[in-house]
This record gives sequence, C-alpha cells and structure tokens, in this order.
Amino acid sequence: MEQSGLFSQFDPRVLISGFALLISIASFGFAFFWNLKNQKYAEFSKRLAKFNAKQGAREQLLSWASESMDELSRAYVLCQHGKDHDERLMIMSSLTSLIDKGRWLLPNHEHEHFGKNKESAFTGFRQGPLDDLVVAYNTLDNIPSLPNSIAAEGLMKCKRRFSSAVQEKLDPRNVNADLDELTGGSNEQTIR
Repeated sequence: MEQSGLFSQFDPRVLISGFALLISIASFGFAFFWNLKNQKYAEFSKRLAKFNAKQGAREQLLSWASESMDELSRAYVLCQHGKDHDERLMIMSSLTSLIDKGRWLLPNHEHEHFGKNKESAFTGFRQGPLDDLVVAYNTLDNIPSLPNSIAAEGLMKCKRRFSSAVQEKLDPRNVNADLDELTGGSNEQTIR
C-alpha cells in the first residue's frame, strides 16, 4: 500500500529523530538561559554581600564617630562656657575610652616599623581621627582654668578635622555610587 501526501516520503524514525533533536535544542537553550540567569544572580549576590560588609564596617565607624563627636562638642562647650572640674574629668574619661575603642576600628599605620616595644594596638602611628581625640584630651588635661577661649578655639579645629577625617573614611559619595551600581540607577534621592 502506497501512502500519499507529506508523510509518505518520511520514515517515522526520521520524524521521531527530528522531534528529539528539536527537544534537545530547546532543552539546551532553556538550560543555557537559566545558567546565564543564575550567573548574573550569583554575581549580583556577591556584589550585594560585599556592599553589606562595607556597610557593616561603616556603621561601626559611624557609631563610634558619633559618640566621639558628642564628647568633642561637650569639651568645646565646657571650654567656652563651663567651670565644672568634675565635668572636665568625665569628658576626659570618655575621650580616653573612645581613643582606645577607635584603635579597634582605625588601626595604626606603619605598625611594622615603629613602636615595636609597645603592645600591638599601640605600635605605629595613629590615624587622623584618633589624633584629634588625643589633642582634645590633652587640651582638657592642660588648661589652667575654665572657661578658656583659646582651648575652645583649638577644640573647634579638632572637631572640624575629626569630622572631615571621618567623612573621608565613611566615603558617603562612594556609597551612593555603590548603590547606583547595584540597582542600576540613581540613588541620590533615596539617600537624601
């Protein structure tokens, strides 16, 4: 019996092989697409994890810096208007604690070369924000009487240097750029 029409010239095995080939190609395309999507997701996840790690460090620094700025401000106001010796001692106590805590966040530079006879947290040279807290402590420790406008002026300079140095460490402009990279858009208004 002779068949006529479109399927008469095809062997069913060829037709089944053709369908199998089409299914294989579609499966490959589907797998390739999902692999690309998973790679993009994995890359995004890595960038997000890196951003979150940076943010965690920034948050710790910001918390410490906020507490430090409060004490610098108290020291400034005390030198400008105060007379209380006990308050001066309380501020000095807070400053010395903040200096030591700051060493955990802002380790000294060149610790391999300088101060090898000291404990490890004290080898090398302090970073700028810590220097400003030390100057503030020494200012309070050495003023003969309160109020003292010269000491207040020096403490205002400390506050400004401290604020600028911490801002450099926090790098808020780079945070915005990192967010833009993660989200693919401008986050200027989100941050503000």
